[in-house]
Amino acid sequence: VFQNMTQYESSVDYFNKALKVDSLYHKNIGLYAMLIDNIAYSRLKLMDTVGILVSFKQSLKIRDSIDNKAGVIINKLHLADYYLLKNDTILALNELLGAKFLAEKYNSLGDLQKSLLVLAKIDYSNAEQHHLKYIALTDSLQKEERQIRNKFARIRFETEQHIIENKDLNTRNRNVLFILGIMATLFLLIYIIRSQRFKNQRLILLNKQQLANEEIYDLLIGSQNKLDEGKEKEKKRISKELHDGVLSKFFGVRLNLELLNNGISDETILQREKYIYELKQLENEIRDVSHQLKDNMFSTENSFIAITDELLNNQKNLGSFQFKLNSGDNIIWDEISNKVKINLYRIFQEALHNINKYSQARNVEITLKMDNKYLKIVVEDDGIGFDLNAKSDGIGHRNMKSRIKDLEGEIEITSNNSGTNIIMYIPLNKIYWDERTS
Repeated sequence: VFQNMTQYESSVDYFNKALKVDSLYHKNIGLYAMLIDNIAYSRLKLMDTVGILVSFKQSLKIRDSIDNKAGVIINKLHLADYYLLKNDTILALNELLGAKFLAEKYNSLGDLQKSLLVLAKIDYSNAEQHHLKYIALTDSLQKEERQIRNKFARIRFETEQHIIENKDLNTRNRNVLFILGIMATLFLLIYIIRSQRFKNQRLILLNKQQLANEEIYDLLIGSQNKLDEGKEKEKKRISKELHDGVLSKFFGVRLNLELLNNGISDETILQREKYIYELKQLENEIRDVSHQLKDNMFSTENSFIAITDELLNNQKNLGSFQFKLNSGDNIIWDEISNKVKINLYRIFQEALHNINKYSQARNVEITLKMDNKYLKIVVEDDGIGFDLNAKSDGIGHRNMKSRIKDLEGEIEITSNNSGTNIIMYIPLNKIYWDERTS
C-alpha cells in the first residue's frame, strides 16, 4: 500500500520487517523473492541504486527456478526501469521484450500494457506498432473494465433489490410472528382460564363430596345411635319387666308356698320344699339376667367401631376371610372429629375392596392405637400382595394417600407374596374437633 502511494521509505521499512521473519527463505521462497524484488524497486524509486541490481537478479533467478511466471514478468519490468535509469537502453529493451513475450504468452494484460507503453518510448523503430498495440489493448481493457463495472453495477442493483425484498419479507415474517405470538398468548390465557375454572369446579365438587361424606357419616352415626338407643330401651324394658313383673310374681308364689308349708303330710311338706327351692333358683337366675342386661347397657361399642365392625362383616361375606378389629382403650371416638372418622372409614372401604378383589387373603386385621403423638392405624392381610414398583398407583391407593395427606398424616404401604401392610399415622392435633386442643 505504501509503495502504491509512492511512500517508498515506509514501504522499504515494512518489506524489511517481513524479510526478517525467521527462516523465511526456507519456509516460503516465493515470498522471499517477492520481498527482495520490491525492496530493490522501492529503493530504485528513492534513487538509492547501490546493490539493487544484485537483488533484482537474485529475485529473478529464484522466481524463474520455481516457475513463477507472473513474478518473472514483474522482475523484468523492474530491471527495465533500472536500466533506463542507468541510460542502458539496450538492456532495458531486452528486458521489456522478454516481459512483453511472457505477458502475451500467459495473457497477463496489465503487464503487457506496461511493457508496450515503455517500448513505444524507447523502441523507435517499432514505436508506432507498439503504440497501436498499446491503444488497442487499452481500449480492450477499458471495454472489459466497463463490462465488469456494468456487471458489478447490475449485481449491486440486483443485490439492493434482494435486500429490499428481504426487508419486506422480514417485515412480513415479523408481522406474522407477532400475530402468531399474540394468538399463542391468547390461547395460553384461554387454556389457563379454562384450567383454573376446571380446578375451581373440581375443588367445589370435592368440598361438596366432603360435605356429603360428613352428612352420610352423620346419618350412619345417627342411625347407629338410634339403633343403640332402641336396644338400650328394650333392654331396660325387659329388665324392668323381669324385675317388676315376673320376679315379683315368683316372689309372691314363694311366699304363699312358705305359708302353706305348715301342711301335716310329710310328702306334702317335702314337695312344697322342693317347689320353694326351685322358685328360689329361678328367682336368682332371673335376677342375674336382669343385672346383666343393666350392666351391658354401659358396655356397648361406640358408634365408629360398630360401623367399622359392620363394614368388616359385610366385606367378610363377600371375600370369605376372617377378621379382627382392635381398638385401643384410650381412644375416645366421640371426641375425634367426623372428618377423621369419615376418611378412615373410606380408607377401610377401599382397602377391603382391594383385598376382596385382588389379594385372595384368608385373614384381615385392623388395629387402631394412640400414643402421645399419633393415632396409628394398621390394615394387614395374608394375601398374595402386589407389585410396588408398578409405573403408577391405582386410583384406590391414590385416594388413600390423598385422604391421609388431607389429614396431614403419613402412609406406608409394603407388600410381598406373604401379604400387604398399610400403616398410617395421623397427628393428634389433627384428629380432634376444632374446639379441642391437643
